[in-house]
Amino acid sequence: MAADQLEVRWKVQAAPLLVIADPADRRRYVGGYTARKRGQDVWDLELLSRLQADAPVDPLPLFGCAVSQSLRAAADPVGLF
Repeated sequence: MAADQLEVRWKVQAAPLLVIADPADRRRYVGGYTARKRGQDVWDLELLSRLQADAPVDPLPLFGCAVSQSLRAAADPVGLF
């Protein structure tokens, strides 16, 4: 999916990002999937399991690259990259 489509459909402005939606296409989780940058401890299945059990889930930090126009402009205001 193209970056502009990610922002329109899912409100995604940075990637990588974990989005878990239910069968009704409601977002149940939007956030990171590791507790630290370049972390090898991926929590995707744990987050899914917690959501399926209706347990509370706090979003993990998001480490990634800006994909939305507004974040790209903020990260690179003079257009170097």
